[in-house]
Amino acid sequence: MSRAIALETKPLLLSLHGVLRELEAKGWSVDFWESLAPRLEAMEVRARELIAKLKVPSETELGKRLLQLAASIRAALPGVGCTLEELHAGWASYQEQFQVAYDLLCASMRALSVAAPERRPENAARSVLHVFTATSCILLVVYVLSPFWMRVAAGIGVAACWAMEIGRIFSPRLNEALCNGMAVVAHPHERRDVNSATWYTTALFLLAIFFLPPVCVVALAVLGLADPAAAFVGRRWGRIRLIHGRSLEGSLTFVVVGTLAGLGALSLWYPEIKLSYAALMALGAALPAAVAELFSRRVDDNLSIPVASAAGAWLVTVLLT
Repeated sequence: MSRAIALETKPLLLSLHGVLRELEAKGWSVDFWESLAPRLEAMEVRARELIAKLKVPSETELGKRLLQLAASIRAALPGVGCTLEELHAGWASYQEQFQVAYDLLCASMRALSVAAPERRPENAARSVLHVFTATSCILLVVYVLSPFWMRVAAGIGVAACWAMEIGRIFSPRLNEALCNGMAVVAHPHERRDVNSATWYTTALFLLAIFFLPPVCVVALAVLGLADPAAAFVGRRWGRIRLIHGRSLEGSLTFVVVGTLAGLGALSLWYPEIKLSYAALMALGAALPAAVAELFSRRVDDNLSIPVASAAGAWLVTVLLT
């Protein structure tokens, strides 16, 4: 019964996914909100229709999540007729609540073997941090750390991050403090899942252990620039949908930006590598990383992208030599 309702819920989730993408792409206007409000009302009605089909909604995981989602939709609707500033401010406070309800419902559907589209809201501060962190790591690799000290520093970092993850499990207060401290750059789902920064440091540790500095630099350049560029293009201009909420336009952007970023990094810091070899290394890093980004769902892409990118660049170097 629950799985049948989950299958009927999928069109509702797809509609909600589309609405949130429109809001990010089009921005705020009174006309757009007035056209959006009836759609949200219809989605709330549909959610409650699905709830009514469950025998005991409050005792099933899917029912609980549908109730939570319907309530979060209703929370946004009283703002209809307000000024543009009030609408925008109201949505900002409501968006996290809605995102959590949406994510939990998706997780409940996947538990019933029904695919559900993931959604991550746009976060400019997170994108800036992405670029800054990758650039800082590259500079450390090139100018400061020897391969041995790369491994030591990465090991210390990954141990500290996983220690905090374990601490979050046993201490709700620590979890709340860490989440509030990173609220500007964190996704809502990271309040209950392993933080992306932990997966990032895990990837850095694997890169330091298994790959030479030039390969590490290429992988970091791809992660730092291609991932946020693909997300930006995909959210605004992505029309051809692929899987897991990704678009063809975003994936192509990932490959192009990743190749240029990798080539630029090698040309700048490792000019002894022939240009043709550097271009092949960069392309070899960008392609598997784009595939990893496309298919990443259970594995965080902050882990899968740099590892796939480094493996691709390493394979090219093996083939070339």
